[in-house]
Amino acid sequence: MKAIFEALAWGDWVDDGDSAPRYCTLGGVAKVNRPDCPYLAVNEYVCAELGRILGLPTVPGVVINDGSNQGFVSLRFGPKGEQPPPAIAAEFVQGEPDLAVGLVAFDCWIANNDRHAGNFAYSRSTKATYLFDHDRALLGQGGPKRLAELGDAHLLDRHLVAREIRASSSFLQWAKTISGISQRAIGLAIGELRSEGLLSQEDAEAVELFLVRRASNIFAMLRQAKTENAFPNAEPFLI
Repeated sequence: MKAIFEALAWGDWVDDGDSAPRYCTLGGVAKVNRPDCPYLAVNEYVCAELGRILGLPTVPGVVINDGSNQGFVSLRFGPKGEQPPPAIAAEFVQGEPDLAVGLVAFDCWIANNDRHAGNFAYSRSTKATYLFDHDRALLGQGGPKRLAELGDAHLLDRHLVAREIRASSSFLQWAKTISGISQRAIGLAIGELRSEGLLSQEDAEAVELFLVRRASNIFAMLRQAKTENAFPNAEPFLI
């Protein structure tokens, strides 16, 4: 990810060590759990972590707790933290065809059916790409019940980027990458949330098993999506 996260303010020196560490303030965008979306912070954090494990440009962030509210803060990106314009999917697919396939495969894995022009950013001039806003993936608003109901549904039938995919040769490699994610890596992305009380043991296990199962079935899910014409403009491909 060609990401620059700008320091908004500089503070005192931490100590006189060789690396000259210094306090600073970074800009962030906070989203707080709501009664209608109690798993927002969990969904955002886990998806951001898993995306970066895969090598995708998910925007990094942290879970926050101010004593009464829990939420997720993602770092602001771009010049002076300006709000990026909505992404144009066709431009993204043309400029970054391999990454576009990776995004589609990732959204299939995490059960994200809410990819639209306002939750990813792409600059045609710099090729900088940012993926964010995954509050409706994984547990979504329905919690473990959603995981049970989804099973192995691919959820790509109306995916903004999937419809624009042309060159599809990298589907196989992205599927291999996702299927190769270890249960330990998935568990580490979830474990801290459990230890901090954001997820119960039962819910954490449900999320972990859901991701492990979908990772092992990613080839079948993408094949089903292909059969159901989720990639109407893609060249013929094998997976």
